[in-house]
Amino acid sequence: MKGLISLVVISFFLILVGCTDENEVMKEGWELTGTFESNEREMVGLEERLGLLPGTGLIVNEESKQMWHFWGEREFLSSKDFDIKATHKETREVIDLFYINGDGIGSPNNGADTHIPSTLKFPLDGKWKLDIYHGEEIFESIIINVGY
Repeated sequence: MKGLISLVVISFFLILVGCTDENEVMKEGWELTGTFESNEREMVGLEERLGLLPGTGLIVNEESKQMWHFWGEREFLSSKDFDIKATHKETREVIDLFYINGDGIGSPNNGADTHIPSTLKFPLDGKWKLDIYHGEEIFESIIINVGY
């Protein structure tokens, strides 16, 4: 009987520890992505991988021109389409932010191997996680802030 009670108590404890509040998960990992310089231009992203040149900034409900920069073999980068999805931290709303055919990537620019101009618009202020897909796989993710 003691063994059964111990088993129940241990099982309950393991279940309790294993369950995580969904909101707690969303709070983790939402640090703004850092910046770096490439050819004297400040970019948000990961040096030698992905950089977003934020132009005039990211303002809620306003279209803004943004320049994406990618480092890597052109043959690889142009082999698949890029699809960028954005998730809002607070509401978890997911939007299709930008899509471009792999053939549409540009030439080297600002020290990057390729670049893609885009127009972005965010419906809410706050933190957004941008998932950059290369084909079906995540190429990289960055966290940005959209303000007023």
